[in-house]
Amino acid sequence: MWDSSRGQNIRDKAIFITDTVNPQADIPPTWKCEIWVRDVDLLKPGYNKDSEGEPKIPEHITCQAACAYDIYGKCTGMLSLERLNIWLHAYNQTKQFDLHNTTQPSVQDAATKIVGLLQRYIF
Repeated sequence: MWDSSRGQNIRDKAIFITDTVNPQADIPPTWKCEIWVRDVDLLKPGYNKDSEGEPKIPEHITCQAACAYDIYGKCTGMLSLERLNIWLHAYNQTKQFDLHNTTQPSVQDAATKIVGLLQRYIF
């Protein structure tokens, strides 16, 4: 149904996102960069072979990781909590010494900076 109870056409206000979504990693778009610490399911590959020479089944591991999300809610990368603390400390130090003042466009917050670095150096 495209008509709202107020008589306004919802079709003009609706946003349809047709990109693929990973329900394990992506979040609803918030239109700002975010860092979420969440439990992540990982598979550790079986490096050894069993007695019959077949590769071992990967081991399932659940751990906590800091997931960096872009403005569209897409996970751009994951960091260990130790790595996140190192990056946040470095960000706060550079902000304290006003080293971000010359950056154009200016850095909005730590999450935006981390997402930008992940997109620039990993992809």
